[in-house]
This record gives sequence, structure tokens and C-alpha cells, in this order.
Amino acid sequence: MDGNNRITDSKEMEEHVVGYFHNIFGGNNNCLSNGLAAKVIPLLVTEEENVALTTMSLFDEIKKAVFDLNADSAPGPDGFGAHFYQFFGILWLRML
Repeated sequence: MDGNNRITDSKEMEEHVVGYFHNIFGGNNNCLSNGLAAKVIPLLVTEEENVALTTMSLFDEIKKAVFDLNADSAPGPDGFGAHFYQFFGILWLRML
């Protein structure tokens, strides 16, 4: 319904629905930044720590982390346990 007018044509109905939601959500954004997020959310990581955390790991660091895992631990979300990666990692390293 559009007021007292019943809409039966599918194209007209589509235009009415799109127009209705456009009027609700498609208005001008009058929001201004007030810096509230920066004031409320504390900085937990310094810029130097962020750089260290986001730097790509070295190959040797990844290898050490994989081989430090308990080979008998439960498998991860991919279904493979540490033993799989340790065994096939050795084979892969031999191919390099």
C-alpha cells in the first residue's frame, strides 16, 4: 500500500520499496567527528609495538614456532595436527 493506493504491479512495488528505504537510510550524513572514540578507547599498543606486531615473520621464526609445537596435540581447525606440519615441513625443506 502507498497511502490508500494498492500497488499490484511488481515494477511499481519494487520502486515503492526501494524509494521507502532510500528515504529512511539514504539521507545526508550530518555526523561530525567529535573524537569520542579516541577519548574513550585507550591506546593499548604503542606505534613501535604495532610495527613489531605487524612485521612479517622470518622463515626461521615460523619454522621454530612449528617445530616447538607438541606433535601429539589436538588438530587445528584445518584438521591437521602439529605432527603433520613438522613431518611434511621437513620434506618441504629438503626440496629447497
